[in-house]
Amino acid sequence: AAGTVAEYLEPLPKIGGSLEKVQNIREHVFSFARNSIGGKAMIEEGSKIGWSPEQSEKALQSVVDGVLFAGLLGTGQLTGQTFDRIMDAPQSQIPLYKKDKLRYLKESARLQPPVTSVTHTVAEDKKVSMGNGLEPVAVAKGTTVQVIIATANSDPAVFGGKYRSK
Repeated sequence: AAGTVAEYLEPLPKIGGSLEKVQNIREHVFSFARNSIGGKAMIEEGSKIGWSPEQSEKALQSVVDGVLFAGLLGTGQLTGQTFDRIMDAPQSQIPLYKKDKLRYLKESARLQPPVTSVTHTVAEDKKVSMGNGLEPVAVAKGTTVQVIIATANSDPAVFGGKYRSK
């Protein structure tokens, strides 16, 4: 099926990995997560909002997959975008990189984050700050919200402009 973890796993043997090994790692990481304090709490919270144990475990598996594949796909994407930025304007970008490599890489991750958003189901009624002087918004328990990291990372009130850090 399109967009499944299996679809992402298929090319791994072609790039030097073993599909069986990756699936084994995925199963072990999920088992570890399910038995961790955080995993148990996530499954417990799922039952509080009416999820079946299977739904809670599926949500936990999604978190595990996100963590595993953010490292594989996200890091590769960040590296490629950083190289593209340097190659688009080497005269200005190479001196910036040489001046402070860590700051340059952090700024690259801010401008084009490997993980662009986080989705969360609200566990209790709360007011959420919208920033930029906007009034807080009431969000009901059970509502699914998404934080768009890429947008937050370009907030001029925080960073002084999309392409500048204060």
